[in-house]
Amino acid sequence: PNGVQALAWIECTCDDLKSGLPAYSNSIVYYANDGVVWNNEVYWSIGATPIGNTPSMPGYWRTCDWCESSNHNIEGEWNSIDALAYDYDIGDIVTVNGQIWVSILENNVIIPTGGFVWPIPPPQGTLFTTPNPIPMWDIGWVQCDCSDVAEEYDSSIIYDLGDVIIGPDGNIWVSQYASNSIWPSLQFQISPLMRPITIPMWRLCEPGSCMNPNPWNSITANSAGYFSGDIVSHASNTWVLMSGFSGNPNPPSLAMIQNPGPWTLCGSISIQNPIMLQLNQGEINLEEKSIQFPNKTSFENGEWDGLSSEGKTMISGFSISLNRENYSEINSAIWSNKSITELDENSLKQIVEGNILIVDVCDQSYGLNGYREERYLCGIWHESETDWNDSGVDSLVLSLIPGRLCTPEMGETCKDIILDLDDYHVVSNPVENISVEPDIDNQTGDDVTDDSTEDTRVPGFSAISLVICMIFSALVISRRP
Repeated sequence: PNGVQALAWIECTCDDLKSGLPAYSNSIVYYANDGVVWNNEVYWSIGATPIGNTPSMPGYWRTCDWCESSNHNIEGEWNSIDALAYDYDIGDIVTVNGQIWVSILENNVIIPTGGFVWPIPPPQGTLFTTPNPIPMWDIGWVQCDCSDVAEEYDSSIIYDLGDVIIGPDGNIWVSQYASNSIWPSLQFQISPLMRPITIPMWRLCEPGSCMNPNPWNSITANSAGYFSGDIVSHASNTWVLMSGFSGNPNPPSLAMIQNPGPWTLCGSISIQNPIMLQLNQGEINLEEKSIQFPNKTSFENGEWDGLSSEGKTMISGFSISLNRENYSEINSAIWSNKSITELDENSLKQIVEGNILIVDVCDQSYGLNGYREERYLCGIWHESETDWNDSGVDSLVLSLIPGRLCTPEMGETCKDIILDLDDYHVVSNPVENISVEPDIDNQTGDDVTDDSTEDTRVPGFSAISLVICMIFSALVISRRP
């Protein structure tokens, strides 16, 4: 605007406003957008705030810095379905092409990059209509960095999926699972003859760039914290972890300049971080994904130790091929209302050894399910072999990510599936569909057999036995004097 309108607004910082705001008083009822100074910081009231609710109490106040007022949890990629359902509120965090955005509105229908969504036509029973002319609301989100929305890690806290923390190693991490009290990975061994299994519980929020690398960290490395595409500085050079080496603990060395692997010098074109790209679903071509129609059956309590509580569903009748010579198929999946972190170690061993995929409702950003619909399930099984230590002990880094699909950058070792539950066939006994196979590394091809013979047991066997017993009893009674 020109003239007087150009002088209608001036840009101020939080420090500029501090001198003109009153100190917080516990005897005043505050209303939306009231500003106060508390502990030498500027706070704004989100809504009607009862007497005595200090700015330290969540839900009533936000800091002057929107990023610091976030809820420290990345909900995933922004999508119009959640926006139209008014699921985005002040402090909610989403991503758009890997960039973090924080909502500054309640019931936020603004698109982070500009514009807004509006139901056309309005949902049945609603009173509002599409405005004419359409207002150009542009400011509903602010861009933030990982460091802006992270909070210090606390080992006493159980973290949720998407929570952002500053880890003990100083790096910024995002929780990959709900009910997560483990940092940064879960490590176990199924048997002494099998390779150790490492399941990363967290992923780095900032994988780094060639111009702004993160220093290589031994704690991060020894906890299987580096993934293909992560960029670090070490030995006076900048390095990128090559595809297929996720979880590798070895540091970059000058010898890798001539013989790359697992690290190579960071060039102008680097590998994108596959875990961060899970938040950016724009790289995924759903037409190239396999959609299968499985059988489905629910567990009953006691049928399978550790995986039989309410809400568990066993799914079978599909197939995924793994990059292995032996025991190379996934034919079963589990859909659970519990996080992988809530399973006991024996159950987790049974899942890994049994090649059982963990699935969940496909991420909303894929656009497969309608709002609150649970027709399509997705899941990732991503293996990455690595040398665990200098003694030559092999380790398998395994990422089990329900609700997600592989991106091309994750390579051929990443396997995924879309399960369509619209027309499933119910199987009477799910437990018989689960078989725990022997060690995949020590099993030879001759040991692998495909017993496809159907069970020929007669369901009425117990009834026949009862009839025979009754006849025998009758004969005994008839011979009594």
